[in-house]
Amino acid sequence: MNRRRRFWMYFGTAAAASAFVFGLCFLVSLLLGGRFANITVYWLTLWLAFTAAVISAFGMAVTFIDQQTQAHSLRLKNKRISENYRFLEEKMAETAALRHEFCHQLTAMDCLCQKDDMEGMRQLLTRMMQEQADQTPVFFTKNHTINTILQDAAARAKQLNLSFRASAFTPEELPIPDQDLCTLLLNMLDNALEGAAKVSPEHSRHLHIQIKMVNQYLAVKCENSFDGIWKKDKDGNLMTTKEDTLSHGFGCRQMRKIAEKYDSTILFHPKNDTVFVVETALKLPVP
Repeated sequence: MNRRRRFWMYFGTAAAASAFVFGLCFLVSLLLGGRFANITVYWLTLWLAFTAAVISAFGMAVTFIDQQTQAHSLRLKNKRISENYRFLEEKMAETAALRHEFCHQLTAMDCLCQKDDMEGMRQLLTRMMQEQADQTPVFFTKNHTINTILQDAAARAKQLNLSFRASAFTPEELPIPDQDLCTLLLNMLDNALEGAAKVSPEHSRHLHIQIKMVNQYLAVKCENSFDGIWKKDKDGNLMTTKEDTLSHGFGCRQMRKIAEKYDSTILFHPKNDTVFVVETALKLPVP
């Protein structure tokens, strides 16, 4: 009934060990003239059935956790797609509004030229240049993936009325797949933004992320304001503070898996009662 290769590997090991133990007991019982030799097959069958049930239950639990993790990854990807689509719609609307406003500004400039109002022309050009500077996305780093993630986080931070600072010093190309970078940084920034958004008053909300190369490592450190509430399990892993623990809490596990994949670990700890820190250093593969 269970065709998973992992099940048969575990079951085969358990069966071999059980057969050895029961065979040894059988020989000892046979030499001593005991009754155990007559019921060995019965007890061996009963024991292997129990072992198979335990292994199957364990396999079902592992499969359930894997499915939950995959579902979380899919929700994260869908969320990115939805946000990118919404972002594109907003940009299109902004572009249309800017085009409309630009036509008005051209009309105003034409009127000022006809009046020879150089001072009015200078003020209008100054305002237009300032508006252009405010609308230009901030450039963080040469790496396109990291730069895009940070630009998205900066836009969301602005919507949440929190101070966002990012310093990223990375080369244009990294020997890390974009999928791993996205899993690590998106989960980290999502948690940081969510934690900072809970803080009151709004002027005390902040998020600061640092990404830089240190020898053969990609060091990442994220600090955000938080409300002072955080939980850990008995193994020291960070736990979600949401009531639905089955649907949440996978972000930290995924970040930990990425860190372990690159021979590292990830630390979650409060800096003080108002600042929470997440940091890691990924060992870059040697090309």
